[in-house]
Amino acid sequence: MSENASVRYCVMIVTNTGTLQGELDLWNEAPQNDEMVQITLTAGERVFSAQSEDGFFFALQNVRKQLDAHNIAIACTGSCLNVYPSPMTARMDNGEMAYRLPLERPAQKPDLVNIFEPCKIDEISSVSEQDNFYVHWLESLRKS
Repeated sequence: MSENASVRYCVMIVTNTGTLQGELDLWNEAPQNDEMVQITLTAGERVFSAQSEDGFFFALQNVRKQLDAHNIAIACTGSCLNVYPSPMTARMDNGEMAYRLPLERPAQKPDLVNIFEPCKIDEISSVSEQDNFYVHWLESLRKS
């Protein structure tokens, strides 16, 4: 791990040709800007990095957008269709926690998950699918 990284997670990377082990390094303060967090994914020979002022969930989304262009996905809970932070969880612990959103009811404390924990390959979604699900979840609360 880089001496400046605060945490390293080993993650499964999914490609068109199979899976491989990858590493996510997290920085609570991005170089040159202590108000941002940064994530760097090392997947074989490739390195992808992104920052966000809104916490690790959104930095992870920024990395995932880069990966989409290469048909690569990260098998972690933060990539799941129904996982999204509340405004409060996005700020707490730099956004490492988010909710697994249940349709038609507000998320509760037992629904909290660490976004860097492993997930099943069939649970992975694109960032746009995830964002759309979040909007759908919000609408389901208004209807119930």
